[in-house]
Amino acid sequence: MVLRTLLAFLAMTICFGGVVGQERASGATIVASGQTTRVGLINPVDPQSCKVSDDLVATVSREAAAGEIELRRESVILTTSRCVQVEVMGYAIYYRSQRGFVGRDRVAVTFRNETRNITDVYFFALDVR
Repeated sequence: MVLRTLLAFLAMTICFGGVVGQERASGATIVASGQTTRVGLINPVDPQSCKVSDDLVATVSREAAAGEIELRRESVILTTSRCVQVEVMGYAIYYRSQRGFVGRDRVAVTFRNETRNITDVYFFALDVR
């Protein structure tokens, strides 16, 4: 039972990089200096039921060194897995660098499923230009 629960949680739909086709540089998301950009989107969906895990707690576990990170709850229409065209509430990760900063920044966001006692950390590398 625990293994099946863990596998279901790990199989959640996850979409990195925000918009499909977003430009990336050597594994980093390219963002414009001083502008707010969505750099990630986490959809905590059970792929068997297409239902959202409502006991997910999101926290910023590594702050940006040269900017700010913000977590927002947003409505998302799924485009992958067997849950295509299902609308769910996900977590969007937004980043804005300090005005004039150019270089590499990194952030991390921790997601914890309180019911299943599972924690995942997602790292984001940001190439600020």
